[in-house]
Amino acid sequence: MKTLVSGIVAVLLLSTGLIASDGASLARLLQQEQKLAQKVEMAYMQGKPYQDYLAELKKIQRQVRAKADHREAATMAEFLDFCIVNLEKTVKQPRNKDNTQIVSDLDKSICEGCQYLSRLDR
Repeated sequence: MKTLVSGIVAVLLLSTGLIASDGASLARLLQQEQKLAQKVEMAYMQGKPYQDYLAELKKIQRQVRAKADHREAATMAEFLDFCIVNLEKTVKQPRNKDNTQIVSDLDKSICEGCQYLSRLDR
């Protein structure tokens, strides 16, 4: 009986869009994306490896883009794609004052974009 009730609850949550079929809600993905963007920035600033964080950030962004279910959300997902591509290009460059500022600005843009998308998802 407990399994049946759990199954019914899961179906209801899936049908209302509160969780995605892969078990990750858009809000949760956006939180992960923000944290990963910040980790990429911190690692880059400290001269530490950032590649794993960046790879995970790109993976999460593909999931976010797939969940962008209306025009405004899709447009913001495209903006996040743009920021992540530029972040990737910039962190591959030698660290200098200009690049560290660009990385910081892109991190901030990604975080703000995620927060905006999160508000749209409510």
